Formats: sequence, C-alpha cells, structure tokens
Amino acid sequence: MLRRIAFIIIMLALPLAVLELFSQALYYWKYGEPPWAAEVQERFNFRPFTRLVSDRRNMTMLSNADISFGSWNVLTDEHGFRISAGARNSVKKGPSILFLGDSVPFGWGLDAEYSTPAQLERFLAEAGRAQPILNAAIPSYSLHQAIERYLLEIAGRHPIEVIVLWSYDPVTQLALLGNQWTPDINWTTQSPAIARANEFQIEERSYSAAVAILRKFAARLIEGTAILEHFDPADAPTAKRFQSDISARLDSFHAVIKGQGVRRLILLPLSAPRSSREGFSPARRAAVALFNQTLSRFARQHDDVHFIDVQALLDAHPEDKVFLDQCCHLTEMGSALVAMALKKDLLSEP
Repeated sequence: MLRRIAFIIIMLALPLAVLELFSQALYYWKYGEPPWAAEVQERFNFRPFTRLVSDRRNMTMLSNADISFGSWNVLTDEHGFRISAGARNSVKKGPSILFLGDSVPFGWGLDAEYSTPAQLERFLAEAGRAQPILNAAIPSYSLHQAIERYLLEIAGRHPIEVIVLWSYDPVTQLALLGNQWTPDINWTTQSPAIARANEFQIEERSYSAAVAILRKFAARLIEGTAILEHFDPADAPTAKRFQSDISARLDSFHAVIKGQGVRRLILLPLSAPRSSREGFSPARRAAVALFNQTLSRFARQHDDVHFIDVQALLDAHPEDKVFLDQCCHLTEMGSALVAMALKKDLLSEP
C-alpha cells in the first residue's frame, strides 16, 4: 500500500518537476535572472513607515523610522524626511533643495544614498555648490498629496530655494476611473475593489519560475483587456477637467512658494520603461500624455518653472540599466542620470 502511494506521488511530482525545470530555464532566458532575484514591486495602501492623517495628505511619513526591506532600508529623520544610513537629520543650515513626489524620487528599491536626491547632493558638492537636499517624497503620493505635504509640514519651517516635483499619480486614477475621476482620489482613498483588482499588476518575488510566469501572464491579460481602465481618450470634457485641475493646483502652489522665497520649481514627467509604455492601454497612454503635456505647458508659462524631459534621457539607455522594474522605479544608474540632468539645470542659471 505504501509503495503504491509513493509511486503515485512520484508520478504526480515528476511532471511538475519537469515543468518547473523548464520554467526556470525559460524565465532565465527571458529575464536574465532567476525569479527570486526580481525586485518586489511597490505595494499600495500599506507602508510600515507611514501613518494615516485626517487631512488632504491622507497619510504621511513616520519620524525616526528604521525599516528593512531585505536588500534595502528606509530611514527617516525627526521630520519624516528620508535620510541615508549614518545621518541623524537631513535638515542643515541654509536654503535647501526639496524633493516632493512619490516612490520614484523617494528611491524605492534603493538605499537612500543611491536615490536621485542623494546623488544630486553629491554631484552639486563635487561641482563646488554644496547645498542640503531634503527628500520629502512618499511612495504612492499623488501630485496633490505632495503639494499638501509641503503646505502642512514644510512651508515656513525650512528655508527652501528649489523644489523638484515628480509624481506618477493622478495618472493611474484617471486611467482607472475615467469621467468618475476626482482630485481627492489617490492610492489611499481609492475604492477597495479597485485596489484589490490592481494587486494583479504587482509582481511578487517567487522561487518558482512557473508561478512567476503565471503571475506575469495574469498581469498582462488583465492589462491587455483594460477591464479596469475606463478613461476614454475621446472624452474631451474629462480630459479638459483633468488638465484644468492640475494647472489650477500648480498655479496656487506656485503662488505660495514664490511668496516664501522659492526661486525655482522643477517639474519632471511621468517616466516608465519603453517596453512598459508599449503595453499601456489606450486609456493609460492618453492619461500619461495629458499629464506630461500639462506639466510642460505650465513650465512654458513661467520663467521660474522648468520642465526636464527625463523620459527621453532614460530612453537613451538600455532599460534594464536604468529601471528596476516595469513600473517606473530607477536603478542607481537611472537615478544618477536624472540627478546629472538636474545638476546641469541648476548650474546653468544665474
């Protein structure tokens, strides 16, 4: 009896083992690394280093956090700004350069010293312009939340000379919701049903290549059918409302920071790997274009606002060298390229 059971188990396990070996080889051939080496993508609506608040920020950073994600860490100072290992406080004397936005300027997947803000600080020091840089970006923040963080936590408390604003949302929310989009919807406030459905687009670290391939297939299947994305690129009223809202928000923000002595606002576009953009649904592609066009147009209307096309800069390099994943997060090299572009912009003006 035991032999028969063992024989059945072996017969069932053998094809699974063959499938897994074949999947491992296929995965390595396709992605150049085993499935367990893949970086876990950003998870939304959950952060061990954030806390909920009852205002338009919806959430903000914890102070003095020390969180390990395995291969990288998140440390914050007493103000909730991200800092490098060994630093006690990111706030130093003198006017600072402030980064606002989401997980891309935050440096998701990297230790702080390899993020764009930290590398820019080093590059400026090497060029003879030592200046403190504050990383006030928070993963999953929308443009609206980033501005609110400045108004509620930073304005009047720290001398700021330059602000770099870099965020992905509200693009995703517009693509998902279409004419139901409103500016107060973000990753923190969106409906639980949409949040759960979007989990299919998140890549998990896996030791099984067969499981990893199935997950990728499920993500592509859902993205390809665009079941969740309802923005109609031909919906002119919604597109106009979206752009008008962002322009109005930037206008009011610009007026505030000018009154507080900020001499330059730098806007960066939503950037993603070329292969990822090629797989965007028409809804997301249109939402990205509307967002980036709005930022670019706003910069052209103000002498003290600059728009730097970092997407073109990153596209000039192999995407696996500059992007950590299929979303938007940058490698150390990608972060350095953006930091160099910012340095050039900051040093080129009087």
